[in-house]
Amino acid sequence: MSAGNPPVSMLLPGCGLIPATMSSPAAKCFVRTDVAEGTRLAEDGFVLPSLQAAIEELGHRFSRATETLVARPPTLYEADLLEVPGEWVVQILRVSVSTDDVPIHALETVCAASRHVFTIGQVAGSDQF
Repeated sequence: MSAGNPPVSMLLPGCGLIPATMSSPAAKCFVRTDVAEGTRLAEDGFVLPSLQAAIEELGHRFSRATETLVARPPTLYEADLLEVPGEWVVQILRVSVSTDDVPIHALETVCAASRHVFTIGQVAGSDQF
């Protein structure tokens, strides 16, 4: 993770992390060890129908998520992987929290800033301007 963002382990306190099955070079997915260990979440391959559905099958319910977007120059690895020499990337860190207010899942994605549009909405009644 780049300077300025806390490591994922700090965002999911008090637990180990298991890289989830949907990780790729430009996206890293993490699930709490105490949620994923010994389940299909810790196995290789994509989790179908979705990671959220699989976590909910284990009895966890999601209440909210926070996404942090940071525009920054890419690392050399990212510039090569994403084919963006001289361009900036956007790093997105999404942390999903349970109805018990416990962080369960984190997803870090890095993408080319020039090739993505980020539409941000707000659920009615959940926040104030």
